[in-house]
Amino acid sequence: MEKPDAPSCERNREPILAVLRQHFADRRRVLEIGSGTGQHAVFFAAALPQLEWQASDRAVNLPGIRAWLEYALEHGLARFEPGAQGEHKLARGFEPVPTWSAYWIADPRMRRIVANFLAREGEAMQDYEAETARRLPYKSQSL
Repeated sequence: MEKPDAPSCERNREPILAVLRQHFADRRRVLEIGSGTGQHAVFFAAALPQLEWQASDRAVNLPGIRAWLEYALEHGLARFEPGAQGEHKLARGFEPVPTWSAYWIADPRMRRIVANFLAREGEAMQDYEAETARRLPYKSQSL
C-alpha cells in the first residue's frame, strides 16, 4: 500500500512538536487517538525518541498507519508502538502491553459508575493479559 499523505501534517507538525516537547518532557508513553494517516506518529516518534508513541484509529485507517510504520522501520526508526488492542498486535507479530489512561470526571454519580466499571474491567484485563501471553509466538526457554 502506498503511504497516505495529509498536507496539513507538513504544515502543522513543527508547531505541534514544540508543544509536545514542552508538555511531554517527563513522559515515556503517548497514546495518539485518531492517528489518521500515521504521518504525525512517525514524525513525532523520531523527534521524541524518549517516548514510546502508540498510534490508534478506526480500522479503515490502520493500513495507512501500517504503511507509515513500515516506511519508518525501513528508514531506521527504532521505537514505534503499533496500537493498543492485544489481538491486533498478536496478528502483526507484536507483544501486547497494558496501557493506562487518566481522566477527571466532574459528575460524582458518573465518577462512581465509571469507578465500578473499572474495578470489574481490571479483573477481566488480568485474565485477558494472561490469555494474550499464552498466544505469543515468542517462547522463553529455561537453560
